[in-house]
Amino acid sequence: MSFNLDQTTPQIWSEQFKWLVPYYLGIGFIAYTLIFGYQFDHVIGLLLMLSPIVLLRISQKQYIDRTRQVVTELREKNQVLKNNSEEIAELNEGLLMTLSEMIDLRDPHVIGHSKRVSKYATAIAKLLGLKEKQIDLIRRASLLHDIGKLGIAEEILAKPAQLTPEEFASIKKHAALGGDLVENSPSLRPLIPIIQHHHEFYNGQGYPDKLAGNQISIEARIVAIADAIDAMTSDRTYRKAFKREQVIKELNRCAGSQFDPLVVKAAIQMLEAAVNEGSLPTQTSRDIEPATRLKVDVKPP
Repeated sequence: MSFNLDQTTPQIWSEQFKWLVPYYLGIGFIAYTLIFGYQFDHVIGLLLMLSPIVLLRISQKQYIDRTRQVVTELREKNQVLKNNSEEIAELNEGLLMTLSEMIDLRDPHVIGHSKRVSKYATAIAKLLGLKEKQIDLIRRASLLHDIGKLGIAEEILAKPAQLTPEEFASIKKHAALGGDLVENSPSLRPLIPIIQHHHEFYNGQGYPDKLAGNQISIEARIVAIADAIDAMTSDRTYRKAFKREQVIKELNRCAGSQFDPLVVKAAIQMLEAAVNEGSLPTQTSRDIEPATRLKVDVKPP
């Protein structure tokens, strides 16, 4: 119990002590009956007056014991529910990782792409000071950002040569298709705006909905840059992976047009910190992508 010095005496009485009045009155009444019983017939009268009090105490003890039992049972059930919830969360996480790997296997040139994008996007989101719920949303959406490629013909995805305009138009459908694919899953539905809009441009020249600026969710803007960073830091059939200075130069060049300048600033900070700490993911020859992809350094044919 504590007193708030900003409160008046009546307020303190009302909040801290008023609820005790019935108890004090009850105790006073019991004391009076004991005195009356003792005066009436000494010990026998006292015992008669104590009998209902003893019965009341027994009843109270039974009630307390039963309440404790119920509370214990509830705690045990809550623990079981918590364990089940953790198991379901682990299962969902495993399924999410498996699905992301399946997406990458669909295009054998980008093995590990989704996990790297997820790592970049999560790091950028933390630097921007986003809430934990948003960061987790970005992490999960990054793993599935290319899920729409499951609906794109394999010969287009795996084509090592330049894509035709028709093939490029086909592959651009993967963003909207990805949103449609997760729509029927309640747990994945919050990821739709991120998956569907990770190829929107800050200046409104992206796809599929030509959104611009803050019309694009901050989560989608972050994943877009993370996606581009992984593209630039990966080898291509027509070039080697960009060095850090080249990536930073390209991000700055596209700030305000393709990318949100605020997110670009955080991404550059992430890249510099990652290189200094030696934690920047490295790609192997297995990570080589076809020449034409929907990345910052690629223009439509």
